[in-house]
Amino acid sequence: MTTVNGLSFLNSSQTQTGRLKDLASTLNDLERQMSTSKKYDTLAGLGTDSLSVQRLRMDKNTLDTYSTNIDNATSRINLMSQTMTSASGLASQLVSAINSSVLGGNTDISEITTLAKQGMAFLGDMMNTQLDGRYLFAGSDTTAQPYSDSNTANANMQAQITAWLNGTQTTAQLTANVNAFSASDVGINPALSGSGSVSVRVDTSTEVDYTVKADNSGMQDIMKALALAANLTAPGAGDTPDATQMNNVLRQIATIAQGGADALNAQNAQIGSKFDLMSSIQDTHKRDAATYETLFSSSENADTTEVVAKVQQLQTQLEASYQVTSIASKLSLVNFIS
Repeated sequence: MTTVNGLSFLNSSQTQTGRLKDLASTLNDLERQMSTSKKYDTLAGLGTDSLSVQRLRMDKNTLDTYSTNIDNATSRINLMSQTMTSASGLASQLVSAINSSVLGGNTDISEITTLAKQGMAFLGDMMNTQLDGRYLFAGSDTTAQPYSDSNTANANMQAQITAWLNGTQTTAQLTANVNAFSASDVGINPALSGSGSVSVRVDTSTEVDYTVKADNSGMQDIMKALALAANLTAPGAGDTPDATQMNNVLRQIATIAQGGADALNAQNAQIGSKFDLMSSIQDTHKRDAATYETLFSSSENADTTEVVAKVQQLQTQLEASYQVTSIASKLSLVNFIS
């Protein structure tokens, strides 16, 4: 009988020890869930849900990549748009100054030439606008500086003006020649003509081209107008043109500048519409990503409130079990008889 009771006590003790180990293991896992906020250490713990969670994560990662692409592209477009607006503003200032001079009968064009010289420098800097080390108006060749040679523009304009002053060419020929100048004739990097487009992948089926190069017609015309005005010299004694011809040249400069501003504003509106398109797609991506996050989080994430309650309940069970084990370990035949 003693042996049977001993075996019974041993079995009971082993069972209790095993139960304590199970409770301790469960408590450790619950504490891990509290610290990591995850139900399981690995995807394998999700069982049959693991594949669907992996697919959801992959889909969300893809959306995150598209969102990053859009963020980068819209940052560039925003800066490009601001730059183009400023360039258009230079043209408007020149037109305004010329109109005031012509209408006011002012033969002193020093203010116009000073404004134009400053405008040339500003426009050159604008063409060379950079973000994160890349030239925004260089097309796909983002390391190529779009504008670097104002000396060429000045030399070409001075040659035209000299021919106009000495009567070698008329006012109409002067403006026709200036209009015919190529991008490189006004100092723009000729390599831009071979530079490709700039586009961004915004979803699985949509790629948006937001290319604006410094050799576009708008910037070219504004630079032509500024360069011609910067180098313009009023006819003096012995020169062929008179004050009327001088005003005609100024009007032609204003026409070139305004045409450049109009073309640049139109291109600015085009990339503005692409900015809006990408922003709309971005909003959709964010909503979809949030949905994916909710779906896989429901499978992966632990409810910390529920976990805390389980921990408290389990701690109570462990304390009770330890007390039972402690009492049982002190039992003996003497205790039993007494």
